[in-house]
Amino acid sequence: MEAGETRIRSFIAVEIPDSIRNSLWESTAPLRKSLAAVKWVEKENLHVTLKFLGNLAPEDLKKATLVLEEIIPHWKPFLVTIGRWGAFPTIKRPRVIWLGIQSEEDRLSDMTQSVEKSLTQIGFQPEEKGIHLHLTLGRFRKAVDLTGRLEGEVSDLSYQFECQWVTLFQSKLSSRGPTYIPLEKIWLKSS
Repeated sequence: MEAGETRIRSFIAVEIPDSIRNSLWESTAPLRKSLAAVKWVEKENLHVTLKFLGNLAPEDLKKATLVLEEIIPHWKPFLVTIGRWGAFPTIKRPRVIWLGIQSEEDRLSDMTQSVEKSLTQIGFQPEEKGIHLHLTLGRFRKAVDLTGRLEGEVSDLSYQFECQWVTLFQSKLSSRGPTYIPLEKIWLKSS
């Protein structure tokens, strides 16, 4: 890396439609009030990460963009369902609270694995823990046993939308939290 070259913190994600973000935010309000030990993801930042790329030199970001432009347009739009509560690593000692993601015929997972494989072939590091698609709602500042709490705090959630594009984001960190800036929007195959 040359002196003065700026690295770009970036990730690949599926954006959540505004209507679903708004409804999800409203539905999880009781949970946000009752779990003070959680740093909640801001409503405008809710998304499904397909791959965190890290701090990249501009030329590596361009390589990742070219991979996405090669792979994503081969996929037809598909339905994605958000629902089912969970926590990493466990419900008893959570560090992250999330909602699960499913897609018709597991297409989102297959597309993510295709992107992962292609990026690994050009030198990007593979995900160490494997791919577990989810929508992060918050991160715990201290562990709180959630056994039986998630079902009792809010009603079961289920949202569905059509995935039509994938976005390459820049993530700028600050004391107020991250700001996500869309860099490239890569569309799936048009009908």
